[in-house]
Amino acid sequence: MITVERQSSGGKLVAGEVKPSLRRFFVPAMIAVFLIALCVRLYANFYTSHDNCAFVGDANEYVREALVLSAPVLRSPEFIKDAISMIQGHASAEALAHVRATTANMTELHRAGPLYPLSIWGYYALFGRAVSFIDYASPILCTSILSAFICVLIALTTKNLWNEKAGLTAGLLASIYPGFIFSSGTLYSETYTAFSISMLCWGVSQSMSENKPGNFVSFLMGLCMASLWLTRPPAMVLIALVVPFLVYARWQRKAIIPVVTFFLGFLLIILPYCAFQKVAFNQVTGFVERSATYNLVMGNNYSTLGWLAYPYPNVKPAWDGGAKYVLKYGIQHLNESLPLQIDKVLRLLKFPFSDFRTPIGPVKYAAQVYVHQIILLFAVIGLSLGLFCEVKNRADLKRVVARLSVLLIGLHGFAYLAFIAMNRYFLPSCPVLIIFSAVGMVELVRRLHQAQHRSMTITTIFCVIVLMLTLQINLVPVLLQNGITDNVSVAFILSVAVKAVPVACLGVLLILLQLSSREFVVKNSPLPARLQMGVTVALLLLCLPLTSFPARASGRRFESSIVLDKPGQKITQQIDCDRTKLPADSHMYLFVDVANYSSLDGLQFSVNGKKTGAERIPGFSVVPDYSTYRSDSGGIVSWEAENIFDCLSVAAGSSNADVRQWYIVPLDAETTRSVVNKGSALVEIEKNNFTTSTTYSEFAYRKNSYTLPTVDLYSWEKTFYAVENVQDWADPRYDERAKRLHTMLLNGQKPAGASQVASVRLVAVPNLGGVESSQATLRNSIWQSKLPPITAGGNQSSVVQLPTNLPECAKTGLLLLKVSGQIKTLEGHPRPHMQLTVRCNEGDKASSLYISPWSPKVLASQSEWTDFSFCLPLYASQLPGKIAKVLLTTTQNDPREPLIEAERFEKPSQFQLKNARVDISVLPERPLAQGFVAF
Repeated sequence: MITVERQSSGGKLVAGEVKPSLRRFFVPAMIAVFLIALCVRLYANFYTSHDNCAFVGDANEYVREALVLSAPVLRSPEFIKDAISMIQGHASAEALAHVRATTANMTELHRAGPLYPLSIWGYYALFGRAVSFIDYASPILCTSILSAFICVLIALTTKNLWNEKAGLTAGLLASIYPGFIFSSGTLYSETYTAFSISMLCWGVSQSMSENKPGNFVSFLMGLCMASLWLTRPPAMVLIALVVPFLVYARWQRKAIIPVVTFFLGFLLIILPYCAFQKVAFNQVTGFVERSATYNLVMGNNYSTLGWLAYPYPNVKPAWDGGAKYVLKYGIQHLNESLPLQIDKVLRLLKFPFSDFRTPIGPVKYAAQVYVHQIILLFAVIGLSLGLFCEVKNRADLKRVVARLSVLLIGLHGFAYLAFIAMNRYFLPSCPVLIIFSAVGMVELVRRLHQAQHRSMTITTIFCVIVLMLTLQINLVPVLLQNGITDNVSVAFILSVAVKAVPVACLGVLLILLQLSSREFVVKNSPLPARLQMGVTVALLLLCLPLTSFPARASGRRFESSIVLDKPGQKITQQIDCDRTKLPADSHMYLFVDVANYSSLDGLQFSVNGKKTGAERIPGFSVVPDYSTYRSDSGGIVSWEAENIFDCLSVAAGSSNADVRQWYIVPLDAETTRSVVNKGSALVEIEKNNFTTSTTYSEFAYRKNSYTLPTVDLYSWEKTFYAVENVQDWADPRYDERAKRLHTMLLNGQKPAGASQVASVRLVAVPNLGGVESSQATLRNSIWQSKLPPITAGGNQSSVVQLPTNLPECAKTGLLLLKVSGQIKTLEGHPRPHMQLTVRCNEGDKASSLYISPWSPKVLASQSEWTDFSFCLPLYASQLPGKIAKVLLTTTQNDPREPLIEAERFEKPSQFQLKNARVDISVLPERPLAQGFVAF
């Protein structure tokens, strides 16, 4: 990987030469890159313990569409004949009716387009398999092969535009890049579009480097351009770039035929798509409808931080006004719009594309973050040092034009900044990112071997290391908690300054490296050197706000985590309640912000000196609108919000209960009266074991005004696709401004940050049903039962049937099923799981099944007896029909996951339960019922 400098006949050193052996063995090296990349992907997807992500999220929709397109009726002679007559415009009424009936289930294809679902069908057909949600091996194998080819195309493009060393480095980087590895294990369209982008970049590099006109290369570019046109709408702008480039490249050789072949390849895909539109939707546009206006409005909705929201907000004014309304609103609310736009850049760039924080074999999510950030930093260096390098004469400027074209192809991914931005959307642009990262690495190594540049290059690498370290820290709470300052504004300014120093130093060093180099001079023309200097200055001006400003994507600006991991540690918080605002005869609930379900382990809650908190209800389970439900073809009942979270959390090896959220603790009648009489609540949260519990706190920064997440508005997108916290899930809730007049004590002492308060809230709800609040506690259970001792593992399971003849109050309120007991590991590494299922009968209809998604994914189990307790909410009154059976199943692993790969190569695991019991009680109303007041 070392550049060899040789003397020319004139006695001058010629930079950028490579060893003849590397040039000779470049083709075998590319075969090695492909095999390395393929082996890494096959290992990650088929030979590691992980939860199956193949069909999750949008991939589920693509596979459904592939099922539709694979239907044999679409290939029948009768349908083909009627479809052709419809396209020609002389179909009979019977033929039109036949076509309409056959294509009636293709509505989803209007938004997604048929090209990628057809590819999925092709993956299955290649191995003679039928499209299904059970067999994922065939499409994932094909996606892995496609992803490995991306690495080869990246290497070839870099070699054509720079040299063999940069090409080989780029290929190896791409083979281990976490984003490509993870995406090869899912059926998202990102791998497909990344392949098309890589082919397009390779075609651009070939157009400038080969001696022959390259008609076939141009034809392939046309195919790739059309596939991007139909799968990635922002890529439509690329045709305005690629066509002028082809005309320029071929005009130099007086060959217009390659331009013609490019359009032939493009039309070869677009024309059949237009025919498909005519048959399926009776319209011809040539475009895929991706709800651009909706994504524009939601992506710039500052009250929801640019994410989709549930319950769905009213965006009709913005919808009617379109882009004009969004622009006007953004200018009027610059305080909210500017941080959001900075944050959207970081959502696209800063983190790898492992949507669900999924490990890749032994490589944990945090390590993937570091790999991605290192590649980003070296890409900046590559742009600064390599875009105009190795330009020895005016003929080499053509290669610079090709480099600029490849750069612009990569920059098209930033089009999502105008819409909803999430990290995986930038994956198709990552081939270009890796190309420039490899160039940056090679350029720094080359300068390390030049005596005049060595010391400056070492200093540059040192700045990169310092910048990497500072990027990982949310400095605002660090400065406040360690007594450096008590002023939040001062901490904010210091944080910006500290992070700006290594960025500025790196930019200055890159400029100095350019000034001391002669590689940007073309005879007597200073243009390349000036252009390269302009690129470096522009990068510096962009990187300063992106890396220095404490954006949400770097961790909440004024939020800090509170970790309790030793018995006796305590958080004490005084919450002042305005009695004039309390609803009459109200029920009260304590809301506590924790990282996940396991963080509740070992926490004891007290309010005004009275212990409480036997029930800890997952906050999201009581927020959705339960007036309607959905049922799939298999009779599985679910509610929309529950189902969306469950589809994503299961793929992450987690559950809805393990997502960061408010956990709700009902207060009994005595505690409620105490709070009302005193007009305040002294909340104490004490740790009583050695497990780790993570809660959160906030610092006031506007006249004692705190930005806290709302308790009733949240987003599944924000949870799984945002990047607020490297280690945990992002907080799914949106923000609200709240006046807080209380203080917090940690272990009896006031924190260094004078304005710090824990994210603990008190919510009062009107007594709508006239039920005593004492019924909100399990001390007055309507049903209790002890469970027999259980020993389980492997395929063993234990099933307990709960009562179905519940009292009248259960028909209107929220049922709480508290499951508690002791658990112990007997052998191996068990993943004990409890699942609640409810079967209902709807008269003469087939029975339906509700599977609660609110069980913790895994009960914490150790070699010694350990207490466990969790609460399952159930809206029995909203289930369809009459409850026929309620079952609580204890098993190894979540039985909803037949494809789970966990503990595949380990010996059988066993665990044991004792003193287990189920207590059922009723909450008289939803904790966030109409008219609630939060303090």
